[in-house]
Amino acid sequence: MPFNRFLPLLLITCLLFSVPDITAQTEVNQPEFIEDEDRPKTKKELREERRLQREAEEKARREEAKKNQLPFEDRVYDEHIKTILVHKAGLQLNPPVIQMGGVEKIEVRFDDLHPYSRTFAYSVEHCTHDWQGSDLIESEYLEGFFTNYINDFSNSFNTTQPYMHHRFAFPNEDLRITRSGNYLLKVFADDDPSKVIFTRRFMVTENVVMIDAKAAAPRNVALRQEGQEIQFTINHGSFPIPNPFRDLNVVLIQNQRWNSAITGLNPVFVKGGELVYDYDAPATFMAGNEYRPLDIKSFTYQMENILRSERTPLGWQILLAPDQPRVFRRYETIRDINGQAFVKNDDGFADHTESDYATVHFTLKVDQPLIRSEIYVYGGYNNFALTEENKMTYNPEIGSYQCSLHLKQGFYNYKYAVVEEHVGIPDITIIEGSFMETENAYMILVYHRNFSNNYDQLIGVSYVNANRR
Repeated sequence: MPFNRFLPLLLITCLLFSVPDITAQTEVNQPEFIEDEDRPKTKKELREERRLQREAEEKARREEAKKNQLPFEDRVYDEHIKTILVHKAGLQLNPPVIQMGGVEKIEVRFDDLHPYSRTFAYSVEHCTHDWQGSDLIESEYLEGFFTNYINDFSNSFNTTQPYMHHRFAFPNEDLRITRSGNYLLKVFADDDPSKVIFTRRFMVTENVVMIDAKAAAPRNVALRQEGQEIQFTINHGSFPIPNPFRDLNVVLIQNQRWNSAITGLNPVFVKGGELVYDYDAPATFMAGNEYRPLDIKSFTYQMENILRSERTPLGWQILLAPDQPRVFRRYETIRDINGQAFVKNDDGFADHTESDYATVHFTLKVDQPLIRSEIYVYGGYNNFALTEENKMTYNPEIGSYQCSLHLKQGFYNYKYAVVEEHVGIPDITIIEGSFMETENAYMILVYHRNFSNNYDQLIGVSYVNANRR
């Protein structure tokens, strides 16, 4: 048989044996893929993995902390703690605002009426412009120790009410603040941060902008006789504010009352380095009335509006003359301290340790009780808080609201605030009235959102008085 007849068969056989075995290739390549998965990780990959793990842990820690977070408000959590004073060192009437990096300090004083001696410590927490927890961790806004003990304390002397007076001031060599903004001071007992006895707000400013402000009569005719309008201009010079509508938050405060603050303001005009806030209604406060005075610097001399002051087995008792609503009366000039209070003892020498306590009885004459409303003795003596202690009860036998407060010797301002059930915000005009002639102290706070560092800087603070005398 000629060879040519077998040639096609030979070629087909060769082609069949030359086709690659896909199954075999898969089996050969598979180990190489497994080998790639099990290879040691590079240093870069390990660092990235640790970073992601730390971020996840920090996020979980913050979420857990938020669940147990105290309100960022001025509150007292221990009934034995009285007469809390938090202010810029110097005058007791100073607002709690200090300049960052300077010599100014926040001074804190309080009395502990607990029958047994206790130890206290304090910490501070950075907040946003609207008093929420910020995204900064402690090491980003503090230098030194994050928790510090209060070592300055003294026993009261020659008082019917024994107490331990505590005092401290900061920043100090153990605690330094490195970021501006809002802060919450927390004081706690027994070296246990969960045993918070009180919290207080304070602010640290950089003052990198200038604020030119004035208080004027409202242009809204309906509010002309009872309101006060705040007009101001922010001069930021070379400080960059590319988008003031997004980057700035401005807060207006009347007489250090945060519960009546005006927020959410945007500039009306933007020209060069100036931001003009020349509003009508949005920046208008009800002027209210002058605060009622209470002078109890001495328990032995009978001061104005005090019917009786006597020492009893239960301590000093002071009965005040009944107060009348002023809403329908004409405006009367009274020199007040805009709702604040200070400790002063005319009967002794050391104001803070020789001043005694008295139970002061308040009476407000009202023919009929208010419907679905509560009345409070309202003032800076407790940072304008609304508590069961300063809530009044109606006595139909004498046609009056009554309340008793345990107060230290000093000078106090107060008003009667009404809280309606459906509103929940104190109204100081229902009982007291509102007059454009009233003298009020206003504070303007300007916050800048620093997106690179993710926190709210306090870049400017300004003060202005309406009808200053």
